[in-house]
Amino acid sequence: MSKSNTEAGLRISVIGAFRVRCSGGIDLAPRGSKARALLALLALAPACRRSRAALQDKLWSTRAPEQGAGSLRQALSEIRRAFGPKFRDCLVTDLRSVALNTSRVTVDVEVADLAHLASGTELPTLLEDIEIDEREFEHWVRNQRAAFEQRLLAMRSAPTPQAPVVRRDRPSARSWICLLPPASATGESGQFLSRLIGGRIGQGLADQWGVDICDMPKQSPGMQLRVDSLALAQSVSVIVTLLAADGTTQLWTAGETIPLGDGFVADSPRLQTLANRTIQVAGHQLRQMNDSNETAQAFTLAFDAVKRMYRVDIEQVDHADILLAQAYDIEPKAVYLAWRAYARTFYVGEHVSKDRRARIEEAEELARHALELAPQNATVLALVSYVYSFAFRKYAVGHDLAEQSIRFEASQPLGRAFLGRTKSYLGKHDDGYLLTCQGRELSAQAPYHYKLHFLCGVTAMLAGHLEEAVRATEIAHVMAPAYRPPMRYLVPLYLRSGERDKARNVYEQLRRLEPSFSLESLRETSYPSTAIRELGLLSFSERDL
Repeated sequence: MSKSNTEAGLRISVIGAFRVRCSGGIDLAPRGSKARALLALLALAPACRRSRAALQDKLWSTRAPEQGAGSLRQALSEIRRAFGPKFRDCLVTDLRSVALNTSRVTVDVEVADLAHLASGTELPTLLEDIEIDEREFEHWVRNQRAAFEQRLLAMRSAPTPQAPVVRRDRPSARSWICLLPPASATGESGQFLSRLIGGRIGQGLADQWGVDICDMPKQSPGMQLRVDSLALAQSVSVIVTLLAADGTTQLWTAGETIPLGDGFVADSPRLQTLANRTIQVAGHQLRQMNDSNETAQAFTLAFDAVKRMYRVDIEQVDHADILLAQAYDIEPKAVYLAWRAYARTFYVGEHVSKDRRARIEEAEELARHALELAPQNATVLALVSYVYSFAFRKYAVGHDLAEQSIRFEASQPLGRAFLGRTKSYLGKHDDGYLLTCQGRELSAQAPYHYKLHFLCGVTAMLAGHLEEAVRATEIAHVMAPAYRPPMRYLVPLYLRSGERDKARNVYEQLRRLEPSFSLESLRETSYPSTAIRELGLLSFSERDL
């Protein structure tokens, strides 16, 4: 935002008391508490934009949709009156969303010297004078205040005053991976293969975590990567080595031998899995390095967030979302927005009613913004494809995005698995099952590995492979006992095969996690059990247990 635009527009203060001031210092904030809360929701939203449905859920969740829409219109009118003709264009609306005009509005949290605030004896509170009697808004503002406080505390705990200050306009030193030339490679084809695999690993780390790819070591935490290839009589051996930043200490090494004659060596599933395993190991190594780093790292926050997300607990998902928002504040990477959008699908999968509608609306906004920022990032495309296909059941959109994901990176496990899922729901059951299983094999023990086992179970069921469906779903349940979707599928699957005791045992486990669950609920179209309904596994009731 240019200085002239800032001076000619409005400045919204969310640190401390909520204020909306013009260049003359006059406070133009509306008097109504809901109108002020609405502006606060916009000021702290990605790109300062939220859907009308999300705003209604936050501010008028107890009202019918028509009443909520009317109340929203009234609040928008109140804001326009408060802004007056001169600043009326600072608020932008259309049929679906409401936004602040970012060329005319600045928010203090974006430009404030947070290090100075953190050095005070008392930390400021975000939106300290905004309180309304709406549970959904209270939950949101509590999370925003906690995230802001964590940012300040992290700065306060820095060991010296000279430690770099984390701000959007002054990003922290990023984690990096330096791609080394091979120490040994047979001929030009060996050199090409080594560089190709090394490039895939580096790009995977960049796509998933925002890690920098470089050809020279840096001062911030990082590591070096070398890929060697050796052509044998009937095969090619590929060895991947991760080295410390100085290049003298070996951190990890692994290799594969790929038979010749089965197509292009670089497309071998075993070699693709090796690349993905290296990405996972490198991520863990970089995370450990950042434990002792004085500079706040967006990578560290995002890495921890994704691990929390897959602990299958909505509180952990919410905490992960806060960490990802902090990561984006430090380093505005599209992949952090994509992970935030994906995190909201847990509200659907776990069938959590609280905040669900608002979370899903936010997911679409975050997904759209992530695609705008990085339309060629394979991880972003994969995560967003799942948001559209699972949360909104827009299978054709999800299919197209997942196809793009593996077009940019054929070994992207989520892209391949999610493409398989959408193909299954579009009627191509055998192709879907095959692709989902390929994604599972490529995932290399990633945090989401158990979820891909479950997706293999779902696509196996749709393809008519019921024994494999039971096996894959059982594995997912063992790997993540608190993950509800496998249990919902196992109960009717066990009943179908006459295993009543197993069905009853899983049913009781699920009821402890989800007391409202019943076999009747599987028939509801809003319930996440589409494959069960499509296969006609709904002839059972609690009397059969």
